[in-house]
Amino acid sequence: MTTRFDAITPRKRKDGNTFWLRIGSAWPVKEGEGFNVELDALPLPDAEGRCYFIIRPAKDLREASGTTPRQTNTRATGRGPDPLDDSIPF
Repeated sequence: MTTRFDAITPRKRKDGNTFWLRIGSAWPVKEGEGFNVELDALPLPDAEGRCYFIIRPAKDLREASGTTPRQTNTRATGRGPDPLDDSIPF
């Protein structure tokens, strides 16, 4: 199994904080010989005109996006769980 890495770039929020945006993936070519990098988007220049990204070990996509499996609040809706909310992907 090949180890996958995420290509991430810093982005500024309106409140001045920084968040890291995943812009692609990378895989090692051979031990110590570098990486193949596939970018889905290009990094934007920072205030000094530099474009850069960082290669980090990959995170689970749900963990990276901050999402969790959907949970139905039966008390708020007055209904039971959604019958279409199951593990079948289609």
